[in-house]
Amino acid sequence: MTTGSTQVTELRVHGVRWYLLSVVSLHCCLQNAVWAAFPPIAQSAKLVYDWTDSDINMSLIYGNIGTIVLLLPMIWIVFAKGMRTALLLSTFLTAIGTALKALPVGNNLNSWLIPIGLFLNGCGGAVTSVGATVLSETWFPPSQRATATVFYLVSAAVGGALVFIVVQLSRTVVNLSDFSLSKQTPTSTQCDGEHTETGAEGGSENSSQGMEILAFGTVLCHFHFSIRIMANDCGSCATSIWHITSRLSDIFHRKMKVIMMAMFSIATVFFLLFILMLIEVVPNEHWLFYFAYIAACVMTSGAQPLYYEIACENLFPVSEAVISGFLAFLLNVGSSLFLLVTLIPGIGTMWPNWAVFVTSLLSVVVLYLFKEEYRRLDIDLPVSQSEDSDPEHNRF
Repeated sequence: MTTGSTQVTELRVHGVRWYLLSVVSLHCCLQNAVWAAFPPIAQSAKLVYDWTDSDINMSLIYGNIGTIVLLLPMIWIVFAKGMRTALLLSTFLTAIGTALKALPVGNNLNSWLIPIGLFLNGCGGAVTSVGATVLSETWFPPSQRATATVFYLVSAAVGGALVFIVVQLSRTVVNLSDFSLSKQTPTSTQCDGEHTETGAEGGSENSSQGMEILAFGTVLCHFHFSIRIMANDCGSCATSIWHITSRLSDIFHRKMKVIMMAMFSIATVFFLLFILMLIEVVPNEHWLFYFAYIAACVMTSGAQPLYYEIACENLFPVSEAVISGFLAFLLNVGSSLFLLVTLIPGIGTMWPNWAVFVTSLLSVVVLYLFKEEYRRLDIDLPVSQSEDSDPEHNRF
Protein backbone atom coordinates (compact mmCIF):
# COMPACT_ATOMS: atom_id res chain seq x y z
CA MET A 1 0.00 0.00 0.00
CA THR A 2 1.12 3.63 -0.44
CA THR A 3 0.64 6.75 1.70
CA GLY A 4 1.34 9.86 -0.36
CA SER A 5 4.82 9.44 -1.78
CA THR A 6 5.85 6.90 0.85
CA GLN A 7 5.55 3.23 0.03
CA VAL A 8 4.62 0.97 2.94
CA THR A 9 5.08 -2.78 2.69
CA GLU A 10 2.04 -4.80 3.66
CA LEU A 11 2.99 -7.22 6.43
CA ARG A 12 1.20 -10.42 7.25
CA VAL A 13 1.86 -13.56 9.29
CA HIS A 14 0.80 -16.98 8.03
CA GLY A 15 -0.65 -19.71 10.24
CA VAL A 16 1.10 -22.34 8.13
CA ARG A 17 4.42 -21.16 9.58
CA TRP A 18 4.03 -23.50 12.55
CA TYR A 19 3.45 -26.47 10.26
CA LEU A 20 6.54 -25.61 8.22
CA LEU A 21 8.58 -25.19 11.40
CA SER A 22 7.38 -28.59 12.62
CA VAL A 23 8.33 -30.32 9.36
CA VAL A 24 11.79 -28.75 9.19
CA SER A 25 12.34 -29.45 12.89
CA LEU A 26 11.39 -33.10 12.40
CA HIS A 27 13.98 -33.41 9.66
CA CYS A 28 16.57 -31.76 11.91
CA CYS A 29 15.67 -34.21 14.69
CA LEU A 30 16.14 -37.24 12.43
CA GLN A 31 19.37 -35.97 10.91
CA ASN A 32 20.88 -35.36 14.34
CA ALA A 33 19.72 -38.79 15.50
CA VAL A 34 21.59 -40.43 12.60
CA TRP A 35 24.70 -38.39 13.38
CA ALA A 36 24.70 -39.43 17.07
CA ALA A 37 23.72 -43.07 16.52
CA PHE A 38 26.95 -44.81 17.54
CA PRO A 39 27.91 -43.33 20.96
CA PRO A 40 24.80 -44.82 22.66
CA ILE A 41 25.68 -48.27 21.30
CA ALA A 42 29.43 -47.92 21.77
CA GLN A 43 29.86 -51.24 23.56
CA SER A 44 27.94 -53.15 20.90
CA ALA A 45 29.84 -51.38 18.11
CA LYS A 46 33.14 -52.30 19.73
CA LEU A 47 32.09 -55.93 19.89
CA VAL A 48 30.60 -56.22 16.39
CA TYR A 49 33.01 -54.03 14.40
CA ASP A 50 36.08 -54.44 16.63
CA TRP A 51 36.12 -50.68 17.21
CA THR A 52 37.85 -48.64 19.90
CA ASP A 53 36.86 -45.43 21.69
CA SER A 54 38.76 -43.53 19.00
CA ASP A 55 36.60 -45.10 16.30
CA ILE A 56 33.45 -44.01 18.16
CA ASN A 57 34.73 -40.43 18.29
CA MET A 58 35.66 -40.59 14.61
CA SER A 59 32.06 -41.55 13.81
CA LEU A 60 31.09 -38.04 14.93
CA ILE A 61 33.98 -36.36 13.14
CA TYR A 62 32.94 -37.86 9.78
CA GLY A 63 29.62 -36.05 10.07
CA ASN A 64 31.30 -32.78 11.03
CA ILE A 65 33.58 -33.01 8.00
CA GLY A 66 30.57 -33.56 5.74
CA THR A 67 28.89 -30.45 7.12
CA ILE A 68 32.00 -28.34 6.61
CA VAL A 69 32.52 -29.56 3.03
CA LEU A 70 28.95 -28.88 1.85
CA LEU A 71 28.25 -25.77 3.92
CA LEU A 72 29.06 -23.13 1.29
CA PRO A 73 27.30 -24.97 -1.57
CA MET A 74 24.21 -25.37 0.61
CA ILE A 75 24.16 -21.67 1.46
CA TRP A 76 24.27 -20.92 -2.28
CA ILE A 77 21.43 -23.39 -2.91
CA VAL A 78 19.32 -21.68 -0.21
CA PHE A 79 19.82 -18.36 -2.00
CA ALA A 80 19.51 -19.57 -5.59
CA LYS A 81 16.91 -22.35 -5.32
CA GLY A 82 15.22 -21.78 -1.96
CA MET A 83 14.91 -23.71 1.29
CA ARG A 84 12.61 -26.32 -0.25
CA THR A 85 15.26 -27.50 -2.72
CA ALA A 86 17.96 -27.39 -0.06
CA LEU A 87 15.82 -29.41 2.34
CA LEU A 88 15.03 -32.01 -0.32
CA LEU A 89 18.73 -32.45 -1.04
CA SER A 90 19.49 -32.67 2.67
CA THR A 91 16.81 -35.33 3.17
CA PHE A 92 18.12 -37.31 0.20
CA LEU A 93 21.70 -37.25 1.53
CA THR A 94 20.54 -38.30 4.99
CA ALA A 95 18.51 -41.17 3.50
CA ILE A 96 21.43 -42.41 1.38
CA GLY A 97 23.84 -42.11 4.28
CA THR A 98 21.52 -44.02 6.60
CA ALA A 99 21.01 -46.74 3.99
CA LEU A 100 24.76 -47.23 3.58
CA LYS A 101 25.13 -47.67 7.33
CA ALA A 102 22.38 -50.28 7.44
CA LEU A 103 23.49 -52.53 4.56
CA PRO A 104 23.89 -56.16 5.74
CA VAL A 105 27.43 -56.71 4.48
CA GLY A 106 30.62 -57.96 6.07
CA ASN A 107 32.69 -55.97 8.53
CA ASN A 108 35.42 -55.29 5.99
CA LEU A 109 32.97 -53.54 3.67
CA ASN A 110 31.19 -51.86 6.57
CA SER A 111 34.45 -50.23 7.62
CA TRP A 112 34.16 -48.20 4.40
CA LEU A 113 30.41 -47.84 4.03
CA ILE A 114 29.74 -46.56 7.56
CA PRO A 115 32.17 -43.61 7.34
CA ILE A 116 30.80 -42.76 3.87
CA GLY A 117 27.25 -42.91 5.21
CA LEU A 118 28.12 -40.70 8.18
CA PHE A 119 29.85 -38.26 5.85
CA LEU A 120 26.77 -38.04 3.59
CA ASN A 121 24.52 -37.52 6.61
CA GLY A 122 26.84 -34.73 7.72
CA CYS A 123 26.51 -33.18 4.26
CA GLY A 124 22.75 -33.15 4.83
CA GLY A 125 23.41 -31.45 8.14
CA ALA A 126 24.69 -28.39 6.29
CA VAL A 127 21.05 -27.39 5.69
CA THR A 128 19.99 -28.00 9.29
CA SER A 129 22.88 -25.77 10.39
CA VAL A 130 21.38 -22.72 8.67
CA GLY A 131 17.70 -23.63 8.78
CA ALA A 132 16.84 -22.18 12.19
CA THR A 133 17.55 -18.52 11.53
CA VAL A 134 16.49 -18.60 7.87
CA LEU A 135 13.08 -20.03 8.73
CA SER A 136 12.49 -17.76 11.73
CA GLU A 137 13.48 -14.65 9.74
CA THR A 138 11.35 -15.55 6.71
CA TRP A 139 8.15 -16.75 8.35
CA PHE A 140 7.98 -15.35 11.88
CA PRO A 141 7.43 -11.81 13.19
CA PRO A 142 10.05 -10.24 15.50
CA SER A 143 8.10 -11.18 18.64
CA GLN A 144 8.29 -14.90 17.78
CA ARG A 145 11.72 -15.35 16.19
CA ALA A 146 13.63 -16.50 19.25
CA THR A 147 10.79 -18.88 20.10
CA ALA A 148 10.88 -20.35 16.59
CA THR A 149 14.66 -20.72 16.80
CA VAL A 150 14.50 -22.55 20.11
CA PHE A 151 11.76 -24.86 18.78
CA TYR A 152 14.09 -25.82 15.94
CA LEU A 153 17.14 -26.27 18.18
CA VAL A 154 15.19 -28.33 20.69
CA SER A 155 14.35 -30.75 17.88
CA ALA A 156 18.07 -31.31 17.29
CA ALA A 157 18.60 -32.01 20.99
CA VAL A 158 15.60 -34.33 21.02
CA GLY A 159 17.09 -36.24 18.10
CA GLY A 160 20.32 -36.82 19.98
CA ALA A 161 18.47 -37.80 23.16
CA LEU A 162 16.00 -40.16 21.49
CA VAL A 163 18.87 -42.21 20.12
CA PHE A 164 19.64 -43.39 23.64
CA ILE A 165 16.11 -44.80 23.86
CA VAL A 166 15.01 -45.67 20.35
CA VAL A 167 18.29 -47.19 19.21
CA GLN A 168 17.76 -50.05 21.61
CA LEU A 169 14.38 -50.82 20.07
CA SER A 170 14.87 -50.11 16.39
CA ARG A 171 17.65 -49.56 13.87
CA THR A 172 15.41 -47.86 11.33
CA VAL A 173 15.48 -44.12 10.75
CA VAL A 174 12.46 -42.60 9.03
CA ASN A 175 13.25 -39.77 6.62
CA LEU A 176 11.18 -36.82 5.62
CA SER A 177 9.52 -35.88 2.33
CA ASP A 178 9.25 -32.48 0.71
CA PHE A 179 7.00 -29.49 1.12
CA SER A 180 6.82 -25.91 -0.13
CA LEU A 181 8.75 -23.13 1.60
CA SER A 182 7.73 -20.18 -0.55
CA LYS A 183 5.44 -17.37 0.51
CA GLN A 184 3.95 -14.29 -1.11
CA THR A 185 3.66 -11.74 1.70
CA PRO A 186 6.59 -10.81 4.00
CA THR A 187 6.18 -11.15 7.77
CA SER A 188 8.45 -8.21 8.59
CA THR A 189 9.96 -5.17 6.91
CA GLN A 190 13.52 -6.44 6.67
CA CYS A 191 12.59 -9.84 5.22
CA ASP A 192 10.97 -8.05 2.28
CA GLY A 193 14.44 -8.34 0.79
CA GLU A 194 15.55 -4.79 0.07
CA HIS A 195 17.70 -4.51 3.19
CA THR A 196 19.46 -7.89 3.00
CA GLU A 197 22.89 -8.53 1.53
CA THR A 198 22.64 -12.11 0.35
CA GLY A 199 26.34 -12.65 -0.36
CA ALA A 200 29.20 -13.24 2.03
CA GLU A 201 30.84 -10.08 0.67
CA GLY A 202 28.38 -8.10 2.78
CA GLY A 203 30.21 -9.23 5.89
CA SER A 204 33.72 -9.30 4.45
CA GLU A 205 33.57 -5.59 3.56
CA ASN A 206 33.32 -4.68 7.24
CA SER A 207 36.13 -5.98 9.45
CA SER A 208 34.12 -5.34 12.62
CA GLN A 209 31.47 -7.76 11.40
CA GLY A 210 34.14 -10.41 10.91
CA MET A 211 35.28 -9.91 14.48
CA GLU A 212 31.69 -10.21 15.66
CA ILE A 213 31.38 -13.57 13.89
CA LEU A 214 34.55 -14.77 15.65
CA ALA A 215 33.16 -13.55 18.97
CA PHE A 216 29.94 -15.47 18.45
CA GLY A 217 31.99 -18.45 17.29
CA THR A 218 33.84 -18.46 20.61
CA VAL A 219 30.56 -18.67 22.49
CA LEU A 220 29.24 -21.29 20.07
CA CYS A 221 32.31 -23.51 20.43
CA HIS A 222 31.95 -23.34 24.21
CA PHE A 223 28.44 -24.74 23.85
CA HIS A 224 29.69 -27.65 21.78
CA PHE A 225 32.52 -28.36 24.25
CA SER A 226 30.11 -28.53 27.16
CA ILE A 227 27.49 -30.55 25.29
CA ARG A 228 30.08 -33.26 24.65
CA ILE A 229 30.42 -33.95 28.38
CA MET A 230 26.78 -33.20 29.16
CA ALA A 231 25.47 -36.21 27.20
CA ASN A 232 21.97 -37.18 28.30
CA ASP A 233 22.00 -35.99 31.91
CA CYS A 234 20.13 -32.70 31.74
CA GLY A 235 18.28 -32.60 28.43
CA SER A 236 14.83 -31.90 29.84
CA CYS A 237 16.10 -29.08 32.08
CA ALA A 238 18.01 -27.50 29.19
CA THR A 239 14.94 -27.69 26.97
CA SER A 240 12.89 -25.84 29.58
CA ILE A 241 15.54 -23.14 29.92
CA TRP A 242 15.63 -22.77 26.12
CA HIS A 243 11.91 -21.99 26.08
CA ILE A 244 12.17 -19.57 29.01
CA THR A 245 15.12 -17.60 27.62
CA SER A 246 13.62 -17.43 24.14
CA ARG A 247 10.35 -16.03 25.46
CA LEU A 248 12.22 -13.53 27.65
CA SER A 249 14.21 -12.29 24.66
CA ASP A 250 11.01 -12.03 22.60
CA ILE A 251 9.26 -10.04 25.33
CA PHE A 252 12.19 -7.88 26.47
CA HIS A 253 13.71 -6.58 23.25
CA ARG A 254 17.39 -5.57 23.25
CA LYS A 255 18.24 -7.57 26.38
CA MET A 256 19.86 -10.62 24.77
CA LYS A 257 23.39 -9.64 25.81
CA VAL A 258 22.37 -9.15 29.43
CA ILE A 259 20.58 -12.49 29.53
CA MET A 260 23.51 -14.32 27.92
CA MET A 261 26.09 -12.74 30.22
CA ALA A 262 24.06 -13.70 33.28
CA MET A 263 23.69 -17.30 32.09
CA PHE A 264 27.36 -17.75 31.20
CA SER A 265 28.46 -16.16 34.47
CA ILE A 266 26.33 -18.62 36.43
CA ALA A 267 27.65 -21.48 34.29
CA THR A 268 31.26 -20.41 34.92
CA VAL A 269 30.74 -20.45 38.69
CA PHE A 270 29.17 -23.90 38.63
CA PHE A 271 31.84 -25.31 36.29
CA LEU A 272 34.51 -24.06 38.70
CA LEU A 273 32.67 -25.57 41.66
CA PHE A 274 32.39 -28.87 39.80
CA ILE A 275 36.14 -28.92 39.08
CA LEU A 276 37.03 -28.04 42.67
CA MET A 277 34.98 -31.00 43.86
CA LEU A 278 36.71 -33.27 41.34
CA ILE A 279 40.18 -32.30 42.60
CA GLU A 280 38.92 -32.52 46.21
CA VAL A 281 39.49 -28.88 47.09
CA VAL A 282 35.81 -28.62 48.03
CA PRO A 283 34.07 -31.48 49.89
CA ASN A 284 32.36 -33.72 47.36
CA GLU A 285 28.76 -33.75 48.50
CA HIS A 286 26.80 -36.13 46.28
CA TRP A 287 23.84 -33.82 45.71
CA LEU A 288 26.03 -30.74 45.18
CA PHE A 289 28.21 -32.61 42.70
CA TYR A 290 25.27 -33.41 40.42
CA PHE A 291 23.57 -30.07 40.98
CA ALA A 292 26.67 -28.08 39.96
CA TYR A 293 27.22 -30.22 36.86
CA ILE A 294 23.63 -30.10 35.66
CA ALA A 295 23.15 -26.40 36.47
CA ALA A 296 26.29 -25.42 34.53
CA CYS A 297 25.28 -27.42 31.47
CA VAL A 298 21.70 -26.17 31.59
CA MET A 299 22.83 -22.52 31.72
CA THR A 300 25.21 -23.09 28.83
CA SER A 301 22.62 -24.87 26.70
CA GLY A 302 19.91 -22.35 27.51
CA ALA A 303 21.88 -19.56 25.87
CA GLN A 304 22.19 -21.37 22.54
CA PRO A 305 19.15 -19.87 20.76
CA LEU A 306 20.08 -16.36 21.84
CA TYR A 307 23.51 -16.20 20.23
CA TYR A 308 22.02 -17.20 16.89
CA GLU A 309 19.49 -14.39 17.16
CA ILE A 310 21.88 -11.74 18.49
CA ALA A 311 24.38 -12.61 15.76
CA CYS A 312 21.72 -12.07 13.10
CA GLU A 313 20.69 -8.80 14.73
CA ASN A 314 24.21 -7.36 14.91
CA LEU A 315 25.42 -8.54 11.51
CA PHE A 316 22.32 -7.42 9.60
CA PRO A 317 21.99 -6.76 6.63
CA VAL A 318 24.16 -9.82 5.98
CA SER A 319 21.80 -12.72 5.33
CA GLU A 320 20.84 -15.09 8.14
CA ALA A 321 21.95 -18.06 6.03
CA VAL A 322 25.48 -16.66 5.67
CA ILE A 323 25.72 -15.85 9.37
CA SER A 324 24.43 -19.26 10.46
CA GLY A 325 26.73 -20.88 7.92
CA PHE A 326 29.82 -19.21 9.35
CA LEU A 327 28.76 -20.10 12.88
CA ALA A 328 28.12 -23.69 11.82
CA PHE A 329 31.57 -23.81 10.23
CA LEU A 330 33.23 -22.61 13.44
CA LEU A 331 31.10 -24.99 15.50
CA ASN A 332 32.02 -28.05 13.45
CA VAL A 333 35.70 -27.15 13.29
CA GLY A 334 35.81 -26.60 17.05
CA SER A 335 33.86 -29.78 17.70
CA SER A 336 36.16 -31.83 15.45
CA LEU A 337 39.28 -30.44 17.12
CA PHE A 338 37.78 -31.26 20.51
CA LEU A 339 37.16 -34.86 19.43
CA LEU A 340 40.61 -35.16 17.83
CA VAL A 341 42.25 -34.23 21.12
CA THR A 342 40.61 -37.26 22.72
CA LEU A 343 42.58 -39.46 20.30
CA ILE A 344 45.87 -38.48 21.97
CA PRO A 345 47.05 -41.50 24.00
CA GLY A 346 47.07 -41.01 27.76
CA ILE A 347 45.56 -37.52 27.69
CA GLY A 348 43.11 -38.44 30.45
CA THR A 349 39.62 -37.19 31.16
CA MET A 350 40.19 -34.09 33.29
CA TRP A 351 41.07 -31.68 30.48
CA PRO A 352 37.48 -31.36 29.10
CA ASN A 353 36.37 -29.94 32.46
CA TRP A 354 39.03 -27.24 32.34
CA ALA A 355 38.23 -26.62 28.66
CA VAL A 356 34.57 -25.84 29.31
CA PHE A 357 35.44 -23.68 32.33
CA VAL A 358 37.96 -21.59 30.38
CA THR A 359 35.69 -21.19 27.35
CA SER A 360 32.76 -20.29 29.58
CA LEU A 361 34.82 -17.59 31.30
CA LEU A 362 36.11 -16.40 27.93
CA SER A 363 32.53 -16.17 26.67
CA VAL A 364 31.64 -13.80 29.52
CA VAL A 365 34.63 -11.59 28.69
CA VAL A 366 33.83 -11.56 24.96
CA LEU A 367 30.19 -10.69 25.63
CA TYR A 368 31.18 -7.88 28.01
CA LEU A 369 33.47 -6.30 25.41
CA PHE A 370 30.94 -6.78 22.65
CA LYS A 371 28.82 -3.75 21.71
CA GLU A 372 25.36 -4.98 20.89
CA GLU A 373 23.20 -3.50 18.16
CA TYR A 374 19.75 -4.47 16.96
CA ARG A 375 19.82 -3.38 13.33
CA ARG A 376 17.20 -5.84 12.16
CA LEU A 377 14.86 -5.02 15.03
CA ASP A 378 15.19 -1.28 14.33
CA ILE A 379 13.70 -1.90 10.88
CA ASP A 380 11.00 -4.34 11.96
CA LEU A 381 9.69 -2.45 14.99
CA PRO A 382 8.75 1.24 15.04
CA VAL A 383 10.76 3.30 17.49
CA SER A 384 7.64 3.86 19.60
CA GLN A 385 7.42 0.11 20.29
CA SER A 386 10.88 -0.05 21.85
CA GLU A 387 11.41 2.11 24.91
CA ASP A 388 15.19 1.77 24.78
CA SER A 389 15.68 2.43 21.09
CA ASP A 390 18.21 5.15 21.88
CA PRO A 391 21.70 3.78 21.03
CA GLU A 392 22.91 4.89 24.46
CA HIS A 393 20.53 2.37 26.02
CA ASN A 394 22.00 -0.47 23.98
CA ARG A 395 25.16 -0.48 26.06
CA PHE A 396 25.43 -2.93 28.89
